[in-house]
Amino acid sequence: MKRLLILLIVLAAAGGWWFATSEPPKPIPAHIQKLKADAQAGDVRAEYGLGRVYQLGDGLPKNLGMAIPLLKKAANKIQLPIFSP
Repeated sequence: MKRLLILLIVLAAAGGWWFATSEPPKPIPAHIQKLKADAQAGDVRAEYGLGRVYQLGDGLPKNLGMAIPLLKKAANKIQLPIFSP
């Protein structure tokens, strides 16, 4: 019984080491940082661009939870003449 307990403790410690040595997150590219700043300032093109970055996972991890609100916000700001009365 003691051997089993010791084995479990050793395996748990080894598992913790495995996850602790994962590579650090990649830095966010400069053009995406600029898109984020411009989108927060209300730039519709930046909101759309950042939404597409999140949608496609292009430079950032794919995140539809972030993409959809940004794309909707940009779409609500754009008024296309074809749909205007």
